[in-house]
Amino acid sequence: MPTCAPGDKVLDVAERVGPGGLCAVTVDGVVLGLLEGDALGQTAATAEDAMAPAPSTFRPSVPRQELVGFFDDHGLDHALLTTPDGRLVGLVRRADLV
Repeated sequence: MPTCAPGDKVLDVAERVGPGGLCAVTVDGVVLGLLEGDALGQTAATAEDAMAPAPSTFRPSVPRQELVGFFDDHGLDHALLTTPDGRLVGLVRRADLV
């Protein structure tokens, strides 16, 4: 899962993750936000200005069916996995669970 700092330019992040990519905005490994979709097109902005703050996160121990249910209920196809203190563990995609 790519990461960037809040002060990183979106232009630089977008070049690293490519079209359709995702990037977690972190400070010392703690997730602050997520850059994806249209946010990656805001090339003059910083990651902090363009990110979606406080994305939904789950612990790695959450049962598979609970995650799939959340994805279905919210029309999502991915979520971040974090530790209880918000440190990024990785990304889980719906396609990997079904």
